[in-house]
Amino acid sequence: MTTTTEMIECFDRTVIASFQAFEETIGFAIGRGFAVPALCLTYSAIDIAGSLEEGRATKPNFIRWVEKYLIPGSDLPCTAEELYGARCGIVHTHSAESGLSRAGTIRQIYYDWGVGETNRLRDLARIRTSRIVVVDGEAMVHAFRTGLRRFVDEIRRDPARLKGVYENAQKILRFRSQADVDSMFFQYQQALWGALLATDEAD
Repeated sequence: MTTTTEMIECFDRTVIASFQAFEETIGFAIGRGFAVPALCLTYSAIDIAGSLEEGRATKPNFIRWVEKYLIPGSDLPCTAEELYGARCGIVHTHSAESGLSRAGTIRQIYYDWGVGETNRLRDLARIRTSRIVVVDGEAMVHAFRTGLRRFVDEIRRDPARLKGVYENAQKILRFRSQADVDSMFFQYQQALWGALLATDEAD
């Protein structure tokens, strides 16, 4: 039976390592002025965080995670459903438009990136249409990072939730060096030979 300590070690090795890579890459993209790729990565990371307990990336899981961890204390002027619509637009078409915004049920999100033009951008959005909300891109990324730390702290303290995340963490793709692959192959080979020998002895 897997112990809590072993589950936490797996959590750190897979989930935490994966999110650290996301955060570093998001920071690099923002630093180079690659705003849309940074948003793609941020929304993808939110999808992953929201999927960890049930093992599925769904709209309800995304919205639930955003409402519980990202929006509280962030001062973001948008709703979780608007962020979900923005996620669909950015990830699938690199645009602010989504099925939800076309249906008129949410506002489109435009992003300011700290260039001192937030108020002007908001005024422009109001002039054009009431169906646009301006979000500070870096504030959103910061809110994700803050929410992620709250989420991780909660999971670590709750054995029942940790167990669910541990089971789903096994599916996360990780980079493996050739030495890692060789070692895994050797271990599986040894286990297979052991099983075959045990079968022969039983016969």
